Amino acid sequence: MGTMRMGWVVSTLGLAVALAPAEARSQSADPVRAAQIEAEAERLHERPGSWADAASLYLAAAALRQHEDPQARQDLFLAANLQYQLGDLPAAVAALESAGTRALSGGDSVFATQMFANAAVIADEAGLGDHERRLRSRVADLAGAAARQRGRS
Repeated sequence: MGTMRMGWVVSTLGLAVALAPAEARSQSADPVRAAQIEAEAERLHERPGSWADAASLYLAAAALRQHEDPQARQDLFLAANLQYQLGDLPAAVAALESAGTRALSGGDSVFATQMFANAAVIADEAGLGDHERRLRSRVADLAGAAARQRGRS
C-alpha cells in the first residue's frame, strides 16, 4: 500500500511540474482529479520536509480547475505560502499573481487586490522591482475602480 501511494505521489509530482507553468485555460477542468491532488497536498502540507512537494501539488490542482473556480485561488494561495516559507520568493509572487488574476476572472476584486498587494510586498522583499511596481499599479487600478464604483452608487 505504501509503495502504491508513493508511486501516485511521484506521478502526481510529475503532473505538477508539467502543469505548473501553464494557466488552466488550456487545460481541461477535472475537479475530481484536482480534489484527489489537493488531498495529497494537504497530507504533505502537514510535514515541513514535504512542503515543496505540497506546493507543487497545489499548483497542479489549481491547473485542473476552471479558471474562475475559487478553490483554484485557494490552491494558489496555499502554494504561495509554502513557497514563501521555503524561500522561493519569485515562485510565491507568481502564485499570488495567478491567484489574483483568477480572482478577477471570477469577479472577486477584493481577493484579487489582496493577492496583488501580497505579491507586491514579496516582490519588493525579493528585489524584483519591476514586478513590484507592476503589481502595485494593479492594486492602485483596482482601488481606483472600486472608488469610482462606490461614487456611482
